[in-house]
Amino acid sequence: MMKEFKIKLTTVMGEDDLTDSLFLQYLDEYSISYKILDEKELGYPVVEYTSGPISLRNMMMERFGFEREDISENYPFLLD
Repeated sequence: MMKEFKIKLTTVMGEDDLTDSLFLQYLDEYSISYKILDEKELGYPVVEYTSGPISLRNMMMERFGFEREDISENYPFLLD
């Protein structure tokens, strides 16, 4: 069984329905579940994402622009 992890990221949501829809399709396609939390950062919601390390790592790089070094520093458990 694949080990699942949870990460929290500030996510631009609610500004454009098409962009939100495409992003939610991406999450569904890669089996990433999400929960929009009550907290906000810089005016955007903090979202908790749950999935396996490869899906979360790829999402962070493809959709949020993280570099491997950023992930290594802040989320080392996704690289094990």
